[in-house]
Amino acid sequence: KLDVPIEIHGETFSLHCLNTGVPHAVYFTPDLESVPIFEWGRPIRFDPCFQPAGTNADFVQISDRHNILIRTYERGVENETMACGTGAVASAILSACKGLTESPVKVKTQGGEDLIVYFHLDGQEVRDVFLEGETVLVYSGEINTTAK
Repeated sequence: KLDVPIEIHGETFSLHCLNTGVPHAVYFTPDLESVPIFEWGRPIRFDPCFQPAGTNADFVQISDRHNILIRTYERGVENETMACGTGAVASAILSACKGLTESPVKVKTQGGEDLIVYFHLDGQEVRDVFLEGETVLVYSGEINTTAK
């Protein structure tokens, strides 16, 4: 859903919403560093139009047709996170729906990681969505299937 008006601290913002497995509300800004993520993200997350579950809030600056910067206020965490894959996908797709970018879109996260989102956009229909990013092994182990 595009151009959803939300009031935050007496000011109306136009958000763009997409569920990429979890709901995201995206706000495009020309100056990402000046956005007070917690002060704006929390009211968006709990806005009545997103209840009962709430939404994640993504703040996005367009760098060029294939590059965006993102900061995310994540529900459940209830604060900014350093990276959010579903938020990167929502932001890339919505920026293309608004005519601001085109696939592939490289998403620079607050934590410094680059995520690349590939998709096919045909009008307002999106398909063949892929997310590419670095993977790191954080744990390995063995399961003893004969143990009782």
